Amino acid sequence: NQQLADFIFRRSFRRLRKQLDAVRPRAERVSQWTNYENDLHHYSNEDHETKSTFVRAALSRAGAGRVLDIGANTGEYSLMAAAQGASVVAADFDVAALDRLYERIKAGRSSITPVVFNIVRPTPAVGWGNREVDSFLVRACGQFRMVMVLALLHHLIVTERVPLEFVIKLLFDLNAPFLLIEWVGPEDPRFRQIAKTHGDLYANLSVAVFERELEAHFRIVERLPLASKTRTLYLCERC
Repeated sequence: NQQLADFIFRRSFRRLRKQLDAVRPRAERVSQWTNYENDLHHYSNEDHETKSTFVRAALSRAGAGRVLDIGANTGEYSLMAAAQGASVVAADFDVAALDRLYERIKAGRSSITPVVFNIVRPTPAVGWGNREVDSFLVRACGQFRMVMVLALLHHLIVTERVPLEFVIKLLFDLNAPFLLIEWVGPEDPRFRQIAKTHGDLYANLSVAVFERELEAHFRIVERLPLASKTRTLYLCERC
């Protein structure tokens, strides 16, 4: 009867609220990435402004649509994309960084969806026979106008030991018309920091090698070396 249905309904919502309360952060989470935007010693003020201008122009050229920001951190460029009318999935493996982004957007209506996601270990298909819910990469394929990969590539190559050509092929397979990507060379201070004593492993890695791999799958529409000469921004179209 109706009373029983109302009782079950209210009890279900109480249970869901308890589950949500159980996973609510009791204090602000902090990680090495939560202050990334305020600790940009690896960018000069000129480089940072140049990068921001390039990203805005690239977003404008691609046109409003859905954007996947891989390695979004606390969302500086996700917010930039949303401000230009894009619907953004801000993906990062760092929960604390995404918490910061969530705090920035929760007060108002936002077209940004923060998603905990590690591109090196992507969310797999789940459910009966792995057929109830597709993997993240399958669901993302063909769903975005632009994929942004800013200040992330060197971490994938060095920290995660993923070959450059594998990264580029995965980005191609996402089937987005536009790719916005940042090259950070082995001579960059941040690259040297994460490579530590293994820098010799990347002696043959260069911007020319990167562009050769990139052009196997994409057409470079525009490139912009930053003043530091260790980082270059690329706007590409999928071939």
